[in-house]
Amino acid sequence: MFKLKDLSIRNKIIIIIAIALITQVALISTAYVLMNSVEETLTQTIHIDMDNMVLGARMNRFFAELNILEKNIILTKDKSERNEYESEFKSEVYSIDNILLQLDSTLHKEAKPILKQFEELYQKYLQVHKEVVIYAVEGDVAKATELSVGPARKIRTEARNILTQLTTELEKILEDRRESTVEEIGAGYFIMFSLFGLSVAASLFFGLLIARSINMQEWLKTGSARLNDVMRGNNDMNSFASKVITEATTYLNAKIGAFYILSQDGDNVEFKLVGSYAYTKRKNLSNVFHLGEGLIGQAALEKQQILIKNVPEDYIKITSGLGEAIPKFICVTPIIYEEKVTGVMEIGTLDDMNDMHLKYLLDSNLSIAINLATVKGRDDLAKELKRSQQLAEELQRQQEELKAANEELEEQTQLLQQSEEKLKAQQEELEVSNEELEEKNESLQRQKNEIDITRKELEIKAEELATASKYKSEFLANMSHELRTPLNSLLILSKMLADNKEKNLTEAQVESADVIYKSGNDLLSLINEILDLSKIEAGRMEIHNEKIVIQNLSDNLISNFKHMMEDKGLSFDVSIDSNLPEYIISDKQRIEQILKNLLSNAVKFTKKGGITVEFKFPSESVELFRSGLNRNNCLAIAVKDTGIGISPEKQKIIFEAFQQAEGGTSREYGGTGLGLSISRELVTLLGGEIQLESKKDIGSTFTLYLPLEKDSTKEIPRLSTTKQESFKTERKVSEILTVSDMQIPDDRENLEIEEKSILVIE
Repeated sequence: MFKLKDLSIRNKIIIIIAIALITQVALISTAYVLMNSVEETLTQTIHIDMDNMVLGARMNRFFAELNILEKNIILTKDKSERNEYESEFKSEVYSIDNILLQLDSTLHKEAKPILKQFEELYQKYLQVHKEVVIYAVEGDVAKATELSVGPARKIRTEARNILTQLTTELEKILEDRRESTVEEIGAGYFIMFSLFGLSVAASLFFGLLIARSINMQEWLKTGSARLNDVMRGNNDMNSFASKVITEATTYLNAKIGAFYILSQDGDNVEFKLVGSYAYTKRKNLSNVFHLGEGLIGQAALEKQQILIKNVPEDYIKITSGLGEAIPKFICVTPIIYEEKVTGVMEIGTLDDMNDMHLKYLLDSNLSIAINLATVKGRDDLAKELKRSQQLAEELQRQQEELKAANEELEEQTQLLQQSEEKLKAQQEELEVSNEELEEKNESLQRQKNEIDITRKELEIKAEELATASKYKSEFLANMSHELRTPLNSLLILSKMLADNKEKNLTEAQVESADVIYKSGNDLLSLINEILDLSKIEAGRMEIHNEKIVIQNLSDNLISNFKHMMEDKGLSFDVSIDSNLPEYIISDKQRIEQILKNLLSNAVKFTKKGGITVEFKFPSESVELFRSGLNRNNCLAIAVKDTGIGISPEKQKIIFEAFQQAEGGTSREYGGTGLGLSISRELVTLLGGEIQLESKKDIGSTFTLYLPLEKDSTKEIPRLSTTKQESFKTERKVSEILTVSDMQIPDDRENLEIEEKSILVIE
C-alpha cells in the first residue's frame, strides 16, 4: 500500500509543488473566467441595456411630439401647412417604428410583453389619428378636436404609462445585472479564496509531514503564509504594494525595498513606484521606468530575476536615525501574471542573499501576481462602474441638450422655411415688377403728356367743386335760417289755434291746427338735424369736455322719458354697474343728444314690453375695431327695446342719412332718418362707436361705447380753407342767435291780458 512517509523528500516537495501549482492554476483560471464574465456583463449593461433606455426615452419624446403635430393638423386651415404637418407626423411614426424594431431585437424577455402592449395601443392611436385627419381635411374641426381630446388622448395616456412602465422595467433589468455582476465577483472571490485556502491547507499539510526533514520548506511556507495574510482584503493598490514590499523586505531581513506597478496607456508601457520600505530617492534617477530602462525595465523585459553585487556607493543609501549604510546586494524580481510582467520588486540587503531567500521571492511571485491582478481587477471594476455612472449621466445630459438643440433647430428650420418662402415670393414679385417696369418705361413718355392734360382738368374741376361746396354750405346756412324764421311764426300761430283759448274754433279746426303744429315741429327737427349733419361734415362741430356724473345722466333720462313711457304703457328701467367710476370726462350735451335719439327711436318703434338702459363696462367678447378703444378704459351704455327689430340686411344702412329700416316704416312711424346718422358722427367725434344687435320682431340693442376720459388734445377733422369760408355766414348767424348762459325765467303763465311780450327765436 502506498504510504506518503515512504516518499523521498524530493518527491514530497514535488507533490507539494504539484498541488500548489494545480490550485494556483485553478485560482488563476477562476480569476480569468471571473474577469471575462464581469467584462461580458459590463458590456451587456453599457452597450445594450443603456442603449435600450436611451431608445425608450427617444420613443417617449417622439410619441409626445405626435400629439403636438396632431393639434397643428386640426388647428391649421392652410392645406400646404397641413400637408407639412402630416409629413412630419409620418416621419415621427417612421422613427418610432425603427425604435420598436431595435427594442424587439435587443430587449430582455421580461420587458417584451410591455413593449407588445405599447405596440397595440400605438396601432390603435394611428387608427384614431386617421379619422382625426379626415375630419380636419373636411373642415369639421369640432369633430376632429373631440376625437383628439377624447379617444386619442386616452390612448396616448395609456401608451405613455406603458412607456413609463417599460423604462422602469429597463432600470430594474439594469439594476439586476449590476447585482448579478456583484454576485459573480463575490462568488469568484469565494472560489479563489477557497482554492487559495485549499492550496495553503495542502501546503501546510504536506509541509508538516516533512517539517522535520526540510527547514527551508517550513521557512518558505511561513513566509508565504505571512505574505498571503498581508495581501488578503486589500482593495487599494497603494496599500497593497506598501504591505507586500514591507513584508517581503522585513522577512528577508533586508534594509530597503521598492515595489513598481505596471501602468499601460495604449502603447505606452511604464512601471511606477507605488510602495516602498525605508526608501530614499536615488541620485539622478526617476521613480518611473519604461520597458528595458534601468534594472527595473530590464528585469521586466527579460522576465528574469536580476542580482547585483558590489553596489556603487552613490547608487542608494539606507538611512536611519543613527546613520547611513550602503546596500551590498540588490535583487530585482519581476512579478509575472499570465506571461505578462505586472510589477517589479527591488530589495537591497547589507549581506548577500542565499538560495532560500531568492526562492522565497520566486515562490511568492505567483501569489503576489494573482493578488495584484485581483486588486487591479477590483480597481478596474470600480473605475468601470464609476465610468458607467458617468456615461449614464452624460447620456442623460446629452439627451436633454439634444432635445433642446432639436427644438431650437425646429424653430430655426421654420424660420428658414418662412424666409425662403418670403424670398421666393419677393423674387417672383421682382420678376413681375421688372416686366411691369419695362412696360411702364416704354409708356412713361406717352403718359406724361396725358398726365399734364389730366392735371389741368383736375385743377379746373377742383375749383368748380370748391365753389359748389361753398355755395352749398352758404345755401344750407341761409336756408336753415330763412326756413326757421317763418316756421317759428307758423308754430306759434298753430299752437295758439290748437290751444283755442277763446273757444271759437270747431273740434276739426283745433285738430287741423294741432296737425300743423306737430308737422311744423317735425320740419323744425329736420332742419336742425340737417344743420347738425352739415356742421359735422364741415368739421365745425365743437366738443366741450367736462366732468359728467353718470348718476346725473341716468336721472335726466328718467326725468325726460318717464312720462312718455307711461303714456305708451311701456316699462322703463335704468341701471348703473356698481363698479363704474363716479364720472367720465366728455361732452355732456352731445352724449345726451345721442341718448335722446336712441331712446326716441326705441319709444317710437316699441308698442309693448319695455325699454332698459344699462351703464356698464364692456364685456370681454366685445371688439372695438372701429374706434380702437381699450375695453378696460371704456364706458358702455346699452339701450335695449322690445320693438319691431331690424332685419340683418337693413342693419347696414340705418346709420346712413335719410335711411330707415323699411319704406313702410317711415310712413307708419314718421321720422327723417337722420337721427342715427348724426348719432354715429357725434360718437366718432367723442372718440367712441355705436354697435347694434337686433332680431326681427324681437327687439334691438344699441350700445354706445365711450372713453372714460376724452383726449382733449385730439384734433377734430376740419374742412379745407374753401369749405370753412363757405360757413362764415352761417357762423355769424349762429353767433347772433346764441343764447347766453344766464337763466331767464319763463313767465308765459303769468302774463296778463293785453300785456306786451317778446318772442325770442333761435
